[in-house]
Amino acid sequence: TIIISLLTNVTDFGTMEPGENNDTTDNSPHPLLAQNDGNIVIDITVNGTDLWSTAPNPTPNYSFKIGINESNSFNQTLSTIGWKNMTSTSAIVDIAELEWGDNDTAELDFNITVPVDESPGAKNSIIVLSAEAS
Repeated sequence: TIIISLLTNVTDFGTMEPGENNDTTDNSPHPLLAQNDGNIVIDITVNGTDLWSTAPNPTPNYSFKIGINESNSFNQTLSTIGWKNMTSTSAIVDIAELEWGDNDTAELDFNITVPVDESPGAKNSIIVLSAEAS
């Protein structure tokens, strides 16, 4: 069975100024935390809607990488462990061979920089995780 859940399903960067940068690697704010709740090893692709009105995806102003929450939970060599610009559509596997059972989680870290010409106000992006059997 293929089942994934998000144990942490919201990342809130709070109020930021134009040109300001922040990421989730220090757990402030917390990254998303994906878990394989199924009973087979899976591959996951990550996509997201545009975060900024002045810098549509893909942009270095909105990037992500996969982080380790539990040792040996996924194949780091085949996963996106370096920063990658968020895309609206992609068929590239970002979390490769996510295990199930005891070691079954992976972090989804974000790195954002507010574009200097971005209008003020709340911003959001919907992240889509798609899973298939490895």
